[in-house]
Amino acid sequence: MKKIQEKTKKKKSIINIKYLPMDIPRIILLLSQPFLRFYKTDEHGNKYTEKLRGGAIIAANHIGFGDAVAIASLFPFRRTFYLVAEVVMNKPVIGRLLKGAGCIKIERKSTDIEAIRRCSEVLKNNKLLLMFPEGKIIRNDSGEGVKSGALLIALQSGAPIIPVYSEKKNHWYERKKAVIGKPFFPKDYCKGRMPSIAETKELTEKFAKSLDKCKKAYYNIFGR
Repeated sequence: MKKIQEKTKKKKSIINIKYLPMDIPRIILLLSQPFLRFYKTDEHGNKYTEKLRGGAIIAANHIGFGDAVAIASLFPFRRTFYLVAEVVMNKPVIGRLLKGAGCIKIERKSTDIEAIRRCSEVLKNNKLLLMFPEGKIIRNDSGEGVKSGALLIALQSGAPIIPVYSEKKNHWYERKKAVIGKPFFPKDYCKGRMPSIAETKELTEKFAKSLDKCKKAYYNIFGR
């Protein structure tokens, strides 16, 4: 009887390791560093050496399914959370794994207040939040433009948005390249925490320009 109770206690202790699932992304990023070596520059082509501190939204272009790991590896020693579409998070097995990895479910077709609240909490706790502001994979220049989600979350939390642009490697042995732009603070252009329709439009245009600036810098520095 005692042996059975001891086995039960051991099982409970393994199951109840609260933070183990939340460390999985960081472990993956550290293990993948030899394969995801980045050459990071700022918008002027200088080596990016800034140490990113506090909560921030990493807003990057989306060109493939491996972007989440690749972009997060730009900041390997920071805890990164991710926004994932509801249709993916609702899948039984995959959804559980993604949730344990720090993914936050969001409804794309409407303003998801709960998702915005959870993202704001992540940022206020000085973590990173990775978003793809175009909302889907864009493999050419025919994108539909950026969405306002990142702006609303940044306004709610007071966190900056860090624009990032990167493209696929031409050869497997090359280092991946990325241009990391200057922090964009939506609160500097908005009077309140919830912008008006006009302010949202203006903010979206300014934000899109900061992303486009990184893209142009990437082509100027590394070519197409």
